Amino acid sequence: MALVIVSLDEIMNNYNVWQLVAAVSKIRDLEVLLEKLCDQSNMRDVYIRKPFISQMVRPALDYCRDQCQKIELHGALHRLGGVLWGNVNAGALTHQELQVQLRELRREIDRELALRRFAFVPLAKAEIHDKFTLHWESAWTVIPESKADTIEAIDCYALGLNTATVFHSMRVAEKGLRRLASRLRVALIHKGHSSPLEYAEWDPVLTACKNKLSEAHKLPKGPRREKQLQFYSEAADHCTYMKDIWRNNVSHARKTYNDGEALGAFNRVHDFMDFLAKGLKK
Repeated sequence: MALVIVSLDEIMNNYNVWQLVAAVSKIRDLEVLLEKLCDQSNMRDVYIRKPFISQMVRPALDYCRDQCQKIELHGALHRLGGVLWGNVNAGALTHQELQVQLRELRREIDRELALRRFAFVPLAKAEIHDKFTLHWESAWTVIPESKADTIEAIDCYALGLNTATVFHSMRVAEKGLRRLASRLRVALIHKGHSSPLEYAEWDPVLTACKNKLSEAHKLPKGPRREKQLQFYSEAADHCTYMKDIWRNNVSHARKTYNDGEALGAFNRVHDFMDFLAKGLKK
């Protein structure tokens, strides 16, 4: 599997390079067929008939056009959508003329590919990248605001941007922390005024959560309340661990990370978010 970045506006777009190879192969196969018809059947100057166009030419051109759109091969698209496509639909090309046009199309694709940059993703990373959504759906259902950063974290991991993976993973964890604080009805005060959770640092939010839990532990409680307090306490402990191990270091540019460390951070955040989502559901 390989990835090509075709847009920087949103998350990384995935593209399987074999699709482009298949598109070029279809064009080349059609060229070979036309060459045989020209040489062996004396159809060089014969206009292409509609059945051949609908069964052989259009499917190959349609597939090629789709792939060129996905990786923004504008020159090839211009050739496909201009004279070539119009003349094919009108049945105005001979077998030899179409053969020449297809050859020029392949050359245009070659020229444009020299200006494109592809990122190779090792198979092990590709498998993790392709299947990670299966493990995150429950967390996204309960804490949907964490989804964008989760996707950016795994995209960064696939591309070898390990420190960025940890950074986005911590942003995911922070969304979980704020949801935990909201469930505990934590109120933050800064300089005598109420402070919104979304603008607070980890330390004040964590401290407020733990203070709230300490107060709750002093109150009478039954089995159900005890179980709830245990869940909230464990969730807060998760946050403290991640803050001490990763969040502070990556936020203050104290450390860079390798593949294993990045995946470890991402998986630890997943465990926390999954734990938190299951608890909040109850």
